[in-house]
Amino acid sequence: MPEVHSNLDQEALFFMQALASELAEGKVELPSYPEAAMRVQRALSAEEVDLDLVIRAISAEPLLAVRVMQMANSALFNSMGRQVSDLRTAVMRLGYNVVRTAAMAFIVQQLLNKTDFGPLKSQLAALWQRSIALAALCRVVARRRSRLNADVALLAGLLHGIGRLCIYVRMAAHPALQAQPDVCTRILEEWHTDIAAALLTDWGMSEDLVDAVRFYADAQRIPAAGVDLTDVLAAAAQLGTLREQLADAVPSVETALPLIEADARFWQRIDIDAAGVLLLLAEAEEAIDELNAVLGG
Repeated sequence: MPEVHSNLDQEALFFMQALASELAEGKVELPSYPEAAMRVQRALSAEEVDLDLVIRAISAEPLLAVRVMQMANSALFNSMGRQVSDLRTAVMRLGYNVVRTAAMAFIVQQLLNKTDFGPLKSQLAALWQRSIALAALCRVVARRRSRLNADVALLAGLLHGIGRLCIYVRMAAHPALQAQPDVCTRILEEWHTDIAAALLTDWGMSEDLVDAVRFYADAQRIPAAGVDLTDVLAAAAQLGTLREQLADAVPSVETALPLIEADARFWQRIDIDAAGVLLLLAEAEEAIDELNAVLGG
């Protein structure tokens, strides 16, 4: 758990002490969490998931039900072009991990629409856009460079910033803290991984997904024997950064190679060269557009 620094002002100290207290008690919550989404999460977290219970939980919130139907009929999850018209078939087509993704997207949109984030709103919107991009990148990396479930990887990408999201929502109630951007950044950087791990554990997410979100950016992490979910999320994050760096350039091996060589050992771990990285990025662009369309990005 991060330290609560005594050299911060009273508002920041109060905020961090509240985070520390919740972490210590294991009761971290996402404020303003929609009850409909909570019911879906509970239904999906059961040891034996009851499909009928999941469908009833989704049906209780029309906007969430519409999102699930849209995802099931989207090009990203309906490569055969066969449209479905009922929620049961939609859930069965998507699988529970993608339904979790739909629920998470619903949560974020509700928070964005109903919470006054003040000067933090642009940062939160940018976090959501990055989360969508990483989700699509994770799915592509998992399909092409691992034997992992691509929909679990997609969910990990979407949830990678859940700790930051939780902190942003809490900061919305502290205008004096929002007026200190350097302090906000410090709190986000020091606390988001612990907050994310606590939230995801409470939501019943798998241990490998919790570990991926917690450790994907840890340069000191000791890699597993094979490519795991943490590697996939780390690769997606690297690809996301590379995508941003190449945004104003014509993608080519020549433009990408210097950026890839700067972290050659990482790319060797997932057995991919500059040409392969560019192919992943090209495939991911379409996936990012499609995911944006269905997640309300």
